[in-house]
Amino acid sequence: MSNVIEIIAFCTSATSIFLASRQKAITFVLGLANNTMFAILFYQQHLYSIMSLQCAYILLNFYGMAKWWGWFGLNGKDKKLKISSLKVEEMGALLSLVLLAGVMLATFVVRMSADFPEMFPSPKYPLLDACLTTASIVAQILMIKKKIQVWAVWIMLNIIKTALYFEVGLNLTAVLHIIYIGIALDAIRHWTKELRESI
Repeated sequence: MSNVIEIIAFCTSATSIFLASRQKAITFVLGLANNTMFAILFYQQHLYSIMSLQCAYILLNFYGMAKWWGWFGLNGKDKKLKISSLKVEEMGALLSLVLLAGVMLATFVVRMSADFPEMFPSPKYPLLDACLTTASIVAQILMIKKKIQVWAVWIMLNIIKTALYFEVGLNLTAVLHIIYIGIALDAIRHWTKELRESI
């Protein structure tokens, strides 16, 4: 059953990320199915922070769907959400937030595992899992807001996630994150071109 879930998650996720790289708002709908499958899969692997990340992604996909008008430009071409860039101080603040929230989440997960070991058996790599989770939430928000730096963030996160998933035996999911890296590299090219044209 895990293999079937992983295959479905693989297919829906790869398609969703590719659509995001092409600024297709339908990515948020496909993301709902993808996140549900991954939530189940990560629970089975005792990666509780990344499991909770899928729940956060579901909420963010609903938020993204609410922003469809801006993504599509249906409220007028001049109102279409444009690609923009973060300031250096904003990036520093976001990094601090990711680390602080990651430590807090890891502490919570370890405590939950200690209090409810039958429901949450010993977590794997709790601090790494938590920091990847908080960074991914920030990255998803940056994508919804069309910040150009998001793709560099996804590349770094996906390199680390690839190693983690190979380590825990989620080989297909690891391969998926290698594909994500390729999509992100291609997205940087497309988004950078559009950003330059809008300046």
